[in-house]
Formats: sequence, structure tokens, C-alpha cells
Amino acid sequence: MNNFDEINRLVEKLIHLHQESAEKNSSLNDEIGKLTSQLVKKEEQISMLQRNLEVVKLDSGNGTSDEKEELKRKLNMYIVAIDKCLSGMKI
Repeated sequence: MNNFDEINRLVEKLIHLHQESAEKNSSLNDEIGKLTSQLVKKEEQISMLQRNLEVVKLDSGNGTSDEKEELKRKLNMYIVAIDKCLSGMKI
């Protein structure tokens, strides 16, 4: 086998390896997209469960005074935000 044949064989091998790498990269990018979507959904579920837990604590009356004060602060913050939205609507 001469040098030209050897170089040609190596180039073909490199092209094949490149194609395999590109396919693997594409597959991994698809998996990253799916996992990112799952992560976002799980974070939304966690957030919803945390809000539900706050409501249950308040409803049961078992929350600590600090938790109750924190909830009052959040409710007041929401009320202020709603008032700003309503005033911006010029109802």
C-alpha cells in the first residue's frame, strides 16, 4: 500500500468518525432538550407544592408566628402589585 492509499484510508476513517460524532452530538442535544423540559416541569411542581404547603400550614393554624408574618408580608406584596395593575388599567 502506498502513501496515497494510506492517506485516503485515514481520511475516510476520519470522515466516518466525524459522522458518528455528529450523530451522537445530535442525540445528546435532543436528550438535553428533553431533560431541560422535564426539569422545568419538576421545578413548577415543586413551586406549586411549596405554595400548597404554605396554604395547608395556614389553614391548619400550625404555622409558626414567623411563617404567619411571612405570609402576611407576601399577601400585602400581592395586594400592592394588584393595586398597581388596577390603577394602570384606569378602571
